[in-house]
This record gives sequence, structure tokens and C-alpha cells, in this order.
Amino acid sequence: MNMYLLLIVLYREDLLDEVLSALVEMEITGAAVLDGTSMERVLSEDVPIFAGLWQATGGTGHTKTIVAVLPDRGLLDPLVLHFKEIDIDFTKPEIGKLFLIPVDFYLGPTPGERL
Repeated sequence: MNMYLLLIVLYREDLLDEVLSALVEMEITGAAVLDGTSMERVLSEDVPIFAGLWQATGGTGHTKTIVAVLPDRGLLDPLVLHFKEIDIDFTKPEIGKLFLIPVDFYLGPTPGERL
């Protein structure tokens, strides 16, 4: 069985509910949501030479990362289309990034199974 790791780094935290709802609508469940801080914000706060970097990016510096296992690559295109339909377009740099990575090994419950 081929499996994939879906990673979504969301810069717009206000879109988190819509992203999670879209995943559930596509029957992608069991995801984890992680809080994060952008590299630019950390550098600007901890390394004085980079103080203006975070302000130049115009973001809050906080991110949400959603991690989910997809049992089928065929779920990706409909998911991306659904995101665009609800005005979440990952080609816009202010929204975030979306990755799909093949999983070589997985040990755990069947993806989508409730914890």
C-alpha cells in the first residue's frame, strides 16, 4: 500500500478552521496540528543583525502545521481543487505551503482510523 505524508504549513492562522473542515470533507482525518514560529521571526528576535527581517515579511511570524497521512495520492488533486474553491490558494505566498511526501515506512493505525 502506497502512503503519503501531507504537510500544510499555514501562515494565515485565521484559515485553520476552513483547512481542517476541507480535510474532513475529503475524509482525511487523524491529522495533527502543530504551532510554529517562522524562522524570520526567531532570527529577528534572537539575532540583532536580522531585526528588520521579520517586519519586512509583513507576517505575524506564527504558523500552524497540519500533518496527515494520506492512503491514496488520488486525494491530493481534489483536495487542492477544494481549497481553491473556498479561496485557499497555496500558490499565494501569504497563505502557506502544501507538501505531499511518499512514506517509505508506516507503523500505526490505518490512516483515517480514530485514535
